[in-house]
Amino acid sequence: HTGGIIERVTTLGEAGVTYTTYENLNNGYAYGIEWIGNREFTKWFKANLNLSFFQNIFEGSEQFNIPRTESWQWTSKLNLNFNVYKALSMSTAAYYNSPRTFAQEKRNAMYWADISARYDFLKGKASLSLRISDIFNSRKFDGESWGDGFHIVSKYTRESRIGYLGFSYRINNYKRQRTRDMQDGDSMEMDDF
Repeated sequence: HTGGIIERVTTLGEAGVTYTTYENLNNGYAYGIEWIGNREFTKWFKANLNLSFFQNIFEGSEQFNIPRTESWQWTSKLNLNFNVYKALSMSTAAYYNSPRTFAQEKRNAMYWADISARYDFLKGKASLSLRISDIFNSRKFDGESWGDGFHIVSKYTRESRIGYLGFSYRINNYKRQRTRDMQDGDSMEMDDF
């Protein structure tokens, strides 16, 4: 249960102009279930799946003449990780968001996928990485909003297919050194304080 839900509220003004702002509205409820699964199929292939299924209930707002809404929604994310060989790894991530209903708005389903690769060199001290987001250029935003005296259908696409190239160099491999020290018995115990 959530009191005073903050939601986008759109009102129709003069000359057909709509105004959208955020308002502290009425109460709402959300409940659901989430499932996370990890599986190592081979030493070179791992997968991770996350599924969330939930219901949102919004009690409505008399002040803005917004009725009660209920909607079932789900999201999923699938990660596939491949160790091509010792220094090269690749991964793919696929996402899905089901249609969602809010106080005055419904967003249609959205899905997209990203792909990335990382190459380690200089004995693991340096990495070169490449990531491309929304490889199928499928991340579209569309839906509808409504209120007293208006109904709006919207569709837009942002520039979501983007490539990232990165280089990192680890000057001090602190995490590996700390693990090595603990294995050698050099870790500080709580009694040492």
